[in-house]
Amino acid sequence: MANLSLAHQAERIKRGNKPTNCLDPFVLSDFERSHLRDAFVVVKTMQTAAGSGKAALGWPIFLELITTVCAGIAGAGVALLLNIAARRRLPKWVMPVAAGLGMTISNGHTWFERTPDCLP
Repeated sequence: MANLSLAHQAERIKRGNKPTNCLDPFVLSDFERSHLRDAFVVVKTMQTAAGSGKAALGWPIFLELITTVCAGIAGAGVALLLNIAARRRLPKWVMPVAAGLGMTISNGHTWFERTPDCLP
């Protein structure tokens, strides 16, 4: 779409007119109109998602980040308790693996609920 806009602006400059971003859709080919329509559908979908609080940016993603970090800390805490119970005989890699597992499980359980709502 950027190329289409630039070509339109270059054509206006060649004719001695001021360049604008206003495109007449009836001048466009069927292929270009189809792409323009698709671009507007994507923009509308993202605006709808942002307006409903289901966007990939903002407050919901911050809460998801906090939840993921807490799940990682909880996983590491479980590994720490297991290590204490095993009298510190567990390998050193157990704690980071448990933290990663906790974060993965946390994200895995929230993925399905948030993904369909963001799809067009």
